[in-house]
Amino acid sequence: MDHSIVLRYIQIFTASLSFVGSTIISTILLRSPDGLSVPYRRLIFGLSISDILQSLGFIFGPFLLPRGPSYFDLVNLQDSPNWAFGNDQTCEAIGVAIHVGGNGTMFYTFILCVYYLCKVKYNMSDQQFREKIELKAHITIALFMVCVAVVLVVTDSINPLGAGTFCTTFPSPVGCELQPEKFGECTRGGNYLIYGTAFVTIPGFLSFIGICLSLSLICHKVVKEESQMERRHRSNLTPPSQSSITQTDVQVKSTWRISRMFKFSRSGGRAPLTAGERLVKSSRREIFLQALLYVLVCVIVTIWTYINGIFRAIGGKNYPYVLSAAFYVFYPLGGALNILVYTRPKILLIRRRHPDYSWLRAFWL
Repeated sequence: MDHSIVLRYIQIFTASLSFVGSTIISTILLRSPDGLSVPYRRLIFGLSISDILQSLGFIFGPFLLPRGPSYFDLVNLQDSPNWAFGNDQTCEAIGVAIHVGGNGTMFYTFILCVYYLCKVKYNMSDQQFREKIELKAHITIALFMVCVAVVLVVTDSINPLGAGTFCTTFPSPVGCELQPEKFGECTRGGNYLIYGTAFVTIPGFLSFIGICLSLSLICHKVVKEESQMERRHRSNLTPPSQSSITQTDVQVKSTWRISRMFKFSRSGGRAPLTAGERLVKSSRREIFLQALLYVLVCVIVTIWTYINGIFRAIGGKNYPYVLSAAFYVFYPLGGALNILVYTRPKILLIRRRHPDYSWLRAFWL
């Protein structure tokens, strides 16, 4: 089996896992009693819908490309099974779904980190976050996604990738960029690098910077609060009241219930923390950990795009196949990883109440 066929199978399999994961999350949110009543749930819903769009693009990508041989076939003078039965319009639809979904997942991960930051650092209520940040964020993301779709379609920047797996910002016909003397001059997507960089790469990179900054500020706040708590203990100051604790949705509330089961011991001769202090400490740590896990998923998924871009720019047609395989394994996998993060607090709670339950059993409950 040649390399391009292997990549297609990997892409469809991982994208299908991601589609199932994001669909489950969306269904859970819509069918739960709370629905989309709080910002956290709406942000996760937006993240899931973005991933569903991207996953659908990857699943149907090999089939909706314009009919014709892939770049791998032309270079290797082979005739692989041709899965494509689409045209330029279906290719553009696939490319728009992938880019809109991909940028959407980055943007919503960033806004989710901002939400956690507002909860931890500024004790912002859900209503305040909705009025000051959330509504503007949803509108900005929607307008930018429309702008991305229009620009990439109007400029003919979306074309089949060389492996015949999906459509993205790429020149056409296949091979025209690397070997114009053999495949002819590019007739579509001549400025794909400009538009792809401006509307895909740079926004994704800026979102990643914002994600890292938000996570750093959350970490700094958590460490600072714990240090202040220790100093208050040493000086016999009155601990903070539990009324200052804010809720961040079912996940954090579940973690608070878990924290009540923890046993804290004396250390260094100091008095044990009060119930209120333990609650604040565990909830802040859980918020940081949950944000960190969402960020790790984002990094695991997107880093291969930049690694591939760098090696493609350096290596040209001598592009390492193993990097292509890594991209097709991890990039479409975001939804499958996100559902593990989303369900983690509930699974922890169930398994603490029922130690004999396996992870899988707790997941299905």
